[in-house]
Amino acid sequence: MATTEPFEDMERRQPAELVTLYELEPEVRDVIVEGSNDKAFFDWYLSQIDHRGNLIRVYAVGDRVYLPDGEVLDGGHTAGERGRVVRLAEILNDLAPDCTSALMIADSDYASIALDKKPEIPGLFFTDYASLESYTLSDHVIDKLLRVVFAAPAEISAPMVLRAIKDPLTASFLIGACLREADTGAAISPKAVDRIPLATPCPDDVIREVFRISLKEKAREISVDNLTRRYGELRKSVTDDFRNFVRGHDIAHFVVKFLKENCKRVFTKEDGRRRGLQSPELLEIALMSCLEYQKLRSEKLFAAVELWLSRASATESEPPGAAACA
Repeated sequence: MATTEPFEDMERRQPAELVTLYELEPEVRDVIVEGSNDKAFFDWYLSQIDHRGNLIRVYAVGDRVYLPDGEVLDGGHTAGERGRVVRLAEILNDLAPDCTSALMIADSDYASIALDKKPEIPGLFFTDYASLESYTLSDHVIDKLLRVVFAAPAEISAPMVLRAIKDPLTASFLIGACLREADTGAAISPKAVDRIPLATPCPDDVIREVFRISLKEKAREISVDNLTRRYGELRKSVTDDFRNFVRGHDIAHFVVKFLKENCKRVFTKEDGRRRGLQSPELLEIALMSCLEYQKLRSEKLFAAVELWLSRASATESEPPGAAACA
């Protein structure tokens, strides 16, 4: 039985309460994403579409629904915002299979190596690549970052940056996958990520060091050699678009690392206004702001979002009494 607790935010509800809301107010449309940065991004994206309805709102899942980690784990998902979005979609589909009031968007994460599920549920969409941030891994986005955000010299090119960060991004992704698959209770730390070199495939001795740093005192019974061996097995599965093998928050980390090693003056020239962009958290925001609407809409996820939105707008114009949750 679902527990009840008082909510300071009146928009935050239990899943069954959301279904009731959608039944009573069929004109309501929710887009539910993982976190606050995703919410800000999709608020911008939907604002670019002319037919956006006044009652379409974007929410971080934690701001819209009360769904504890235990419920997420019971559904067979990893605790966290990604699992919360997917579990919410499953619950809503069980309670109201015909409901079209909510669209949920989650990262694919480790689905490329079968560590995360991507259930086929109406109203649940996944990123085309491992994460929302993976859409920034293109020449035009990195070029815009270099020219507009950093005013970098012409000799520092987008292809140069992408070549340098491709292998370390994949290495970090696979190390994180190994730690999770082995149920170590540990995650790869920023300090450990920083040990991964740019440009070249990560040597085994560095892989072992990153595992040791990440494990610390948490899981001494886990063999670093076994984890390294598993890393080598997973590495063979990286055969297609490397954007499917990227932890989104690592992208800014390795871009900063590249610039510090190859063009550090972008952080210090003039009055030092760009110095704060050495923070990966800030640089990630800058990266996401370099994405362009017309480029994104050709991707499968965004084409699906626009199709849902057009149908949602059409439903809003139906006569009173036409329910979104039949």
